[in-house]
Amino acid sequence: MQTQVPLFQFRLRNGLSIGPTALRRIWTTASGLNEVTVSREMRRIGTERMDHVYSLSGPPNMFDLPTVETKLRSLLQAALIQPYIELRRLV
Repeated sequence: MQTQVPLFQFRLRNGLSIGPTALRRIWTTASGLNEVTVSREMRRIGTERMDHVYSLSGPPNMFDLPTVETKLRSLLQAALIQPYIELRRLV
């Protein structure tokens, strides 16, 4: 497998969550690649609360990130009931 780098991070608000299988399927569809990974970790947001932050990784030479980002947003919104997503491109 090629070296992967984090390309996007996001968090879901209002206690929403998404499982790794569903998230990997969304990320694979949005990126058009099978060689991608997903992860989730707890991070402190601000000074008071902890929240899950999801990371989406792929090859460092992934092309057309703006189009991938648009697809990713659309697929996440379709998969989640009442989504509130804070998605951030890292590169």
